[in-house]
Amino acid sequence: MEQCSENIADDVTVDIDAPFPPGNQKRAVEIFIEQWNRRAKERHTFRESNFNVQQESFEKLVKGKKLDSNLKKCTAFVRKMKQYVESQKGSIESDLNVLNLTKYQSEIAAVIVEGRLKLSDISSMVAICSELHKRYVDFSGYLVENFKKTLPTKKTEVVPAIISKVSSDIRLLSELLLSGILNEQDGFNVLLTTVKTMSFLDKDGIQFLIPFSTLLRGLTDDLINVIPGDVCEAFRNNGHSLDQLIRSVAFSAERKKELFTVLKDYFDTVKSNVVKKHEELLKSEKYNRKLLITKGEIAADRQEAHSELSSRFEKYHNNATKLSYLLDIPMPVLRQLPADPEDELEKALLTTEDGEILTEVPGIVLFDNEEVRQFYQDYPDLKVYLPPVVYRDNILQMQEKTKKMEEQEKLVDEFDADLEQAELQEDKEAVEEEEFPADIEGDLPPSMRIDNEEEKEITETKETNAPPQRQAFLNYLDNLQNCVSKNMIDKAAIEFAENFNNKRHRRELVRRLFLVPRQRVDLVPLYSRLVAILSRVFPDIGMDLSTMLHKDFRYLVLKKDQIKIETKLKITRFIAELVNFAIFPKSEAFNCLKMLLRNFVHHQVEMACAFVETCGRFLYRSSDSHRRMKIYLDEMQRKKTVRNMEPRYVYMLDSAYYHICPPVGGSINRKKKSMMQTFLEYVLCEDLNKSTLERADKVLRKFDWSNEQNSNLVVKILSSPWKFNYVQMESAAALLASTKKFRPSVTMSVIENLTEEIRLGCDHEFEDLNNFRMATCQYLAYIYSYKAVSTTTLFNVWYYLISYGVTYRQDVFTKMDPPDNMYRVRMVCHMLRMCGDYLTSSNSRRRLNFFLKYFQRYYVYKRTLPHWDTFDFPHSVHEFFEETFRRLRNRWKLAKTMEEAEQDIVEMDELLRKKIKDDTVKAAIYSQTQCVRLPGTASTKAPKKSKKVRNKLSRTVPNPHQLNRIAEEPAEEIPEVVVEMNQVEDPYEQYEQTEKKLEESQDLDDVEFLAAFEKMCNEANQIPIKTSAKTDLPIPMSAAAKSSEPAEGVGNVNVTLVTKKNNKQKLKTLVVSADEEFIVSLKNREEAEKLEKQKVKSRTLAITRLQEEEERREEEQSVSQLVFGRPSFRR
Repeated sequence: MEQCSENIADDVTVDIDAPFPPGNQKRAVEIFIEQWNRRAKERHTFRESNFNVQQESFEKLVKGKKLDSNLKKCTAFVRKMKQYVESQKGSIESDLNVLNLTKYQSEIAAVIVEGRLKLSDISSMVAICSELHKRYVDFSGYLVENFKKTLPTKKTEVVPAIISKVSSDIRLLSELLLSGILNEQDGFNVLLTTVKTMSFLDKDGIQFLIPFSTLLRGLTDDLINVIPGDVCEAFRNNGHSLDQLIRSVAFSAERKKELFTVLKDYFDTVKSNVVKKHEELLKSEKYNRKLLITKGEIAADRQEAHSELSSRFEKYHNNATKLSYLLDIPMPVLRQLPADPEDELEKALLTTEDGEILTEVPGIVLFDNEEVRQFYQDYPDLKVYLPPVVYRDNILQMQEKTKKMEEQEKLVDEFDADLEQAELQEDKEAVEEEEFPADIEGDLPPSMRIDNEEEKEITETKETNAPPQRQAFLNYLDNLQNCVSKNMIDKAAIEFAENFNNKRHRRELVRRLFLVPRQRVDLVPLYSRLVAILSRVFPDIGMDLSTMLHKDFRYLVLKKDQIKIETKLKITRFIAELVNFAIFPKSEAFNCLKMLLRNFVHHQVEMACAFVETCGRFLYRSSDSHRRMKIYLDEMQRKKTVRNMEPRYVYMLDSAYYHICPPVGGSINRKKKSMMQTFLEYVLCEDLNKSTLERADKVLRKFDWSNEQNSNLVVKILSSPWKFNYVQMESAAALLASTKKFRPSVTMSVIENLTEEIRLGCDHEFEDLNNFRMATCQYLAYIYSYKAVSTTTLFNVWYYLISYGVTYRQDVFTKMDPPDNMYRVRMVCHMLRMCGDYLTSSNSRRRLNFFLKYFQRYYVYKRTLPHWDTFDFPHSVHEFFEETFRRLRNRWKLAKTMEEAEQDIVEMDELLRKKIKDDTVKAAIYSQTQCVRLPGTASTKAPKKSKKVRNKLSRTVPNPHQLNRIAEEPAEEIPEVVVEMNQVEDPYEQYEQTEKKLEESQDLDDVEFLAAFEKMCNEANQIPIKTSAKTDLPIPMSAAAKSSEPAEGVGNVNVTLVTKKNNKQKLKTLVVSADEEFIVSLKNREEAEKLEKQKVKSRTLAITRLQEEEERREEEQSVSQLVFGRPSFRR
């Protein structure tokens, strides 16, 4: 029996914080009661321990200084609390037992509240807070103060980060309150205020739905005195009472009720929002059903939008259901979409309250304006001008035909959408079955057929002695093409009804209207109005004309020859205009459009666009043809998408579609320019030329540069070369060069902006920006021609264009310099053509020679890429490059392969390095000779200019170690060496130019600094002069032997004195006491030299060992790479 109960207990699992599980509820209720009561007792015990705090023992430890108050350890503890996870609980509790954190209570409380705790870490954090509360009296107060600062207020901006933070914060606050750590009065007020604030901020009931569910999960009885309804029902069904549960007494009933009221009001908002979102979902589902019925499929983007809307609602509904369970408040009942067919929905939309069926789509006007409506619907009634006998017979004869046409019109709206969609997608074989067998006389369209009677009529038109009545009718027909207004065509209709009313004349009139010249498309609407007016009393006119047009249309479409496009468009527009006047049946009009869509190519596209532009709006806005017209419009858009059409056809289709369904969107809000911006753009851009350059310069000289906003506006305009035309660009550069004289900062800002634009263009190689990049390069070249840009800046731009993002590898490409992009070559060539003639100095020519070698390598690299094995290399780029080189260096032989280009660079590199070494040695020798001063010279102080030259040389001339490093550098780093080399080659000339510029630009404030700097340089140069020369003469062997003999007496030293007389050396040995000052200094000097040599030796040995160790490591690394493969490096 016990074994059986254990199995049942093992099979039934109950989570007291989740909905009650189905199944064996009796056993589940018993387990629920057991778990509930056990947790309630544990919480009560924990709460009582926090109320009854005994702090005497801890205070004794503090007073006895048995706790560690080390700053480093305490701050480390604070950092642990800031990045707390549950795994750190043990170490933190051990630190609490040994640290004195009295001075860090506020910091610990702040990091606890401000930290982002996970929900799983809250229980362990409450335990740590309990230990802190038991030791420090003021800790709970600090927690309350920090919660007040951190929790959201009514001015808080709700963002996703705030929502996740609030979820953990209010849960931690409620746990601390229930545990007795926080004061009930202050803590509950903070919790209640926070809940009210969150309800106020979330007026839609969306953002704080999850935080509220997190707050109440497992705490419904403690906070709002609610036990979920399914638990109560399970208790009632299994004979248990809620009195068996230990209820929470942490808060009073009034406080719980107050908190429940706030949450209930918030949930009412959630319920209304659930209903609203569900209605939106139903509306989307209704629309999808309509698309399935009318079109047979749902577009992918529409289906994706509906799926996203459905998933969002499902997620929101699940979260709302969880809160509903916790509050024990039922969810609203959501209505389901009725399974009504689409026809009933549309009829309901088109039915008024009185039951009347609308003829137009609600909310859409059939015609755009009153004038258009009057043209198509208001015309004179000829029955007023004619007796009933004249038109009664004609009307009776046409009644039967009219009834048949009305039956066909009724079928326009009663069609199977799936069948219609299938018919639109018929293959070409079905269409070819309708072609005419041969181009014979009987198969020609009506416009090309001439009967014998018609030949006689044409002959009669040429006769001069025709009957007067006949002649009047022929004149009437000839004057029809002169009717170019509504009133004139109305008068012509009345005249025909009164004077020419007979069957023969009606047939001739139809023939003449049908043969309207193809160039006079403007007469088609007027002729259609004439037919509409006459068809009221003579229905045969409209019938005959419609039949002829339909036959001609079918012949021209099924013939499939790409000729007579003007005739085709005329026939199509005529049919469409008759549709607008309700003369041509809508069903036949749709059949004509369907014929065009079956073979939707070439002339059929133009005819379909003409048809849609003429009568598409009328068909789309009419209730009986709206659905079908929408299907054909969608089919046109689909065919445009799936087929590779010419751009003009795409434009025609878009124009026709948007003529009927204009895109929905607000107007573009353009930023309004200020008066100052308008004025500056006019002066500096629109009106700038050579004649107005002086006026623009005066404007800038008198400009208020103290206004930062206006000065930035000037810089922005001058930094936008794409706003100038090609002629204005040179004037803008001249203006900028003039501005440099009185506002150099403006010129510098413009140049920086231009170089930055070039850099950004190299980062993003978009073809749309090529014109902007070219304009920027040309503008910079013009600025250089006016001496407003330094040569160094120009070369830096050129090197950047040929090096940034370039790998110089045949198998590695970058997006910054694609293989097929040759625009960098064009930009460099343009700038070389514009600036190359100004680089005439020896220094500039050498720098240009060096750059041209690198530019040649870049061009050859681009030309030899594998991409050009498939495509032809642009001939214009090749010609441009060769012409540029011929203009700058006519005698150079251009490299044809990458190896030749690399060899040219290597040769120039070797010459340059050799020249650097030679010039460096010469400069060093010159510097040493200038520093030597012989005794007896007139002045020991060097001239001011020579001292400055030496200082310049000392800064520019590298030492031998630097020369060795330069010689070992690869060829790609040579451009940086060239700049240094240019500074060394002619130091005096360069220094004079630099000194001249400095003297012109220095201010009075810099005089004192320059004087101090010059004094320091003079002192530094005089240091070698004051140092006495150390001369060591060779000692003869005999003197050395004598000096090595011991001296007579203790403490004496033998000293050999060398004298000269008559260019002969004489040696004399002296006995000197060892205590003499110069003997002691000599000994000290010898010992110092020995010590210095020993230090140099030890350092040399250490360096040697380090080099050997590095070589050993490199060998090990190379071996490991060979064994395990080469490591990959990411750029």
